[in-house]
Formats: sequence, structure tokens, C-alpha cells
Amino acid sequence: MEAKQDIYLIGVGGQGIGLLSEVLLRAADHAGFPVRGVDTL
Repeated sequence: MEAKQDIYLIGVGGQGIGLLSEVLLRAADHAGFPVRGVDTL
């Protein structure tokens, strides 16, 4: 059985949180994990 992992990133504009989330998403995707990103304004 595959374990599900949720990662929540919280930040305010200008802190680089968007870039960090993009890097994490791409790394997980490259490693073969199913990924989903949601940006809430």
C-alpha cells in the first residue's frame, strides 16, 4: 500500500514561497511521485 504525503507551504508574497513550491513539485515529479499543486490567493 502506498502512503500519501501532504506538504503544506505557507507564506506571504515576496518570500519566495512560489519558487519553493515549484522546485518541490518538479523534484517529486522527476522522482516519479504523483504530484498536485494548488495556489490559493
